[in-house]
Amino acid sequence: MREYAEREGDGGWFILSAKHKLLLPETEIEPYDQMLKGASRFDKREWSEAVFESLVKHCTLDEHGFIILAGNDYCEFLEPRLHEAGFWTWRPLKGKRQGEQLKCLKWLNEREEDGLNQHS
Repeated sequence: MREYAEREGDGGWFILSAKHKLLLPETEIEPYDQMLKGASRFDKREWSEAVFESLVKHCTLDEHGFIILAGNDYCEFLEPRLHEAGFWTWRPLKGKRQGEQLKCLKWLNEREEDGLNQHS
């Protein structure tokens, strides 16, 4: 995922963290064991709003959309919030299980190597 994000993230890229919300790639953190899976809808909304507020500090509408490489728990409220603000999103891994996600990422990376990836 990092390889894909570095290549496709021409405006920069970020890490979504259940504990820390939005992280810059160079941010070092201690390991933790926290996920959004199983969190209440209220907690997911609060998390999403905090992530959204951080994102808009780094991004402007005229230059950004987001390729999101995250599961549904992370996108359930965040993606609609981004759309409301006028940002575009693309989730190539949407609805895929972990093994399927790896195959999809491999396919996306191969497309790029072949010069076929037109999404930027």
